[in-house]
Amino acid sequence: MPREVLAKLGVRYRRIPVMAIGKDIYCDSRMIISKLEKLYPENTLGASSPIEQAFEYLLENFINDAGPFLRAAQMIPPSLISPEFAKDRSEMTGRVFEAQGRERQRPEAMAHVRMYFNLFETKILADGRKFISGTDEPRLGDIHAAWNLDWAVGLAQLKQEGEKGDLFTREQYPKVFAWLDRYKAFVASVHEKDGRAETIGIEETVRKVLSSKYAEPEGDVDALDPLQLKKGQLVEMFPTDSGMNHHDKGELLSISADEVVVKSEVPGGKGHLRIHYPRTNFSIKPLQEGKL
Repeated sequence: MPREVLAKLGVRYRRIPVMAIGKDIYCDSRMIISKLEKLYPENTLGASSPIEQAFEYLLENFINDAGPFLRAAQMIPPSLISPEFAKDRSEMTGRVFEAQGRERQRPEAMAHVRMYFNLFETKILADGRKFISGTDEPRLGDIHAAWNLDWAVGLAQLKQEGEKGDLFTREQYPKVFAWLDRYKAFVASVHEKDGRAETIGIEETVRKVLSSKYAEPEGDVDALDPLQLKKGQLVEMFPTDSGMNHHDKGELLSISADEVVVKSEVPGGKGHLRIHYPRTNFSIKPLQEGKL
């Protein structure tokens, strides 16, 4: 959902994506994917066996947290970074983000991305499988990984002064490129078959959300959770890796090993929403009365 919609709903979470199902707002791709898998099991893309599910979990966290995403982002050339974009990124990450000096990061970043390509070429896709799970169509593991490698390919093609040769080519990584081709072709076929999602205006989106019902039960607070928070307690939630200056606040409804949910007030006294955060790389802290 666009920031204008989130502002009208009182959702302070800064990053994308954000998903609404009824009056439940889900933040972070990890939370969104897991909820779609849970709420719509007839269309699940995840593995069925526990060991394969563990691999999907590890791959998702490897791509997001162990280097591939960060290193690909460091490949963005300075020429693509406007002052407005730099200011926006600095405010979101809590660290200075500027075009100057990024040309020095790019070679090191590309060296790391090359290692990730080697991992997929010589290990994950080495046996010639069509997709990561060994299936004929992409599954959850492909969704976790394909976007990152495809993004890196595009960034590498934006040649900078002094760069020699091409690190990421079909000749060097035939299995990776064939896999990405199959993945993108499948996505295109789905769009052609089912069409793209309807785009609606800001006010209509807000109206639809606020007039909806909640998508799932309220849940409860895990009595064994180490934070020892209580149901109904005022709390604030925020990411700890980027976007940490934007805190969502409200009454704690439920907390588990993987998820925290608060009841948040919509501006203008227009009701309440439930905001869902994952636990990975997010912090939950108690608030004093009157601090909402």
